[in-house]
Amino acid sequence: MDISPEITKREEYEVLTSYLANPDKTDATLESLTTCATSSLSKGELETHLRNLWNSFFHLSSQQPHSSKQQGELVKLLQALATDAPALKDANGAEVEVDGSKVWQGLPLFGQQARECWNFPYHKEVDTKTRDSWVNVNAFVARLTAAAINEHGGERQGYSALDYSLYGVWSLRSALEEERENSPGKNTIDASVGAAAVWIAYAGPTLKGLSDSNKTYSGKVAKPGSKFKDQEWRGYTKDRWQTWEKELDQIGILMFKDLYDSVNLSPKHHGAKADYIREKLASRDGSNLRLAQIYGWLKSTAGSNLRLYSTDPAKSDCMNKTYSSRDSHVVTHRSTNLPFNCLCMAERTGCPVFS
Repeated sequence: MDISPEITKREEYEVLTSYLANPDKTDATLESLTTCATSSLSKGELETHLRNLWNSFFHLSSQQPHSSKQQGELVKLLQALATDAPALKDANGAEVEVDGSKVWQGLPLFGQQARECWNFPYHKEVDTKTRDSWVNVNAFVARLTAAAINEHGGERQGYSALDYSLYGVWSLRSALEEERENSPGKNTIDASVGAAAVWIAYAGPTLKGLSDSNKTYSGKVAKPGSKFKDQEWRGYTKDRWQTWEKELDQIGILMFKDLYDSVNLSPKHHGAKADYIREKLASRDGSNLRLAQIYGWLKSTAGSNLRLYSTDPAKSDCMNKTYSSRDSHVVTHRSTNLPFNCLCMAERTGCPVFS
């Protein structure tokens, strides 16, 4: 993320923070943004206004926990801008376009600002703040993509400007197709795996649909990572999706290798020993619980039978309840008393992460 903290002093940022405090006032927010845009247009500063607005979205989304309501509200506001906001018109009544896209329908320059933000330093170890910001902004863009593309890989009418599925390839490629031995440190690895996790968590059905329909991109922008350089992948394919599933298995083995070693277990038997692994994880600190939760999300949405969460109602705060596909709630781990956000990934009875 490369956004100057100066963005917090801009009028556009203040409009968004006011909206997050009162998310039921979507219409008033759209009116405020249109007023700002009209004023900027008359001053010849429309492009600057749009860049400030989009950077405010990205900055705020990077600072909000990815499972928070605030992230969801930011996504809803962007959807409303693309479909409900009145077209911006100039003094002659003509609809205004920037870079070939209408304001607001095409969300002009949003893609450029997204690309400028997509510069995570995988070559060096990062601090925890940078790690978390990267995971959060990936979740935000994944949410946008899920709003734009359905589970069959088809475009939802009116939301094409929110399709950032290519960015999903990039994040999954970084986590699952590159040599992990080249990673400079734990936080960088966590950021990479976490980014992949939230893509699957918030846009899993969409990405699977794109894989089933063999969605490709021009040139080599979606080429494979170094581990699979001989593949001809240029986007989402069934074969690539299956490869990601296999790589997830390997990540799980590496993450929990010490647990396997401690009881002399063969990794292929890890599914049968999930309860033991869960109890071991319960004695660890919050960061390890977070990693386990990330891995649980990946596995629960990728079709594996590995379960790293409890099915015992006596040990869970949220068992025996049915949650919708995007419900988020805070649970407390019974062994550590550590609170953490639990995101239920599919409609079912019981929480799909251990608690």
